[in-house]
Amino acid sequence: MKKLSEIVRDRRASGVYVLQGTVGAAEVREIAKAHELAFFHLRGRGVEDKDRFFQEAATVLNFPEYFGHNWDAFEECLTDMSWLPAPGYLILCEDLESFRQQARDDYQTFLAISRDAASFWKDSGKAFFVVLLDAGRLDPEIASIEL
Repeated sequence: MKKLSEIVRDRRASGVYVLQGTVGAAEVREIAKAHELAFFHLRGRGVEDKDRFFQEAATVLNFPEYFGHNWDAFEECLTDMSWLPAPGYLILCEDLESFRQQARDDYQTFLAISRDAASFWKDSGKAFFVVLLDAGRLDPEIASIEL
């Protein structure tokens, strides 16, 4: 199994991953910092629908005021990030199980948009990672990594 520090070193590895094991956000933040990636920690506790997800994401990712709180706007913001210029981005997502269970289609849309954003940034020469913490039980189809 690959390690997070190996993955973030290579922009071509941009994508969505599940981070296995007991890991704290501080450890992930340090790895992001060491690789000059802007770090965001999206806490999903209490997120059970897309409206609450959009509120949390907009706050954590510092989306501009014009963010439209819909999937098209979410995708546009993830593939813009001009208000937060950085060599790359790492979004740590924690506690999304309720979102997945209560709004399964929206959760899948979030994953699809995250994958598309990772491809966009990889093609643009920047790293972009969405890392699901303690989410192995959420979606076994997502590649697993360890700290």
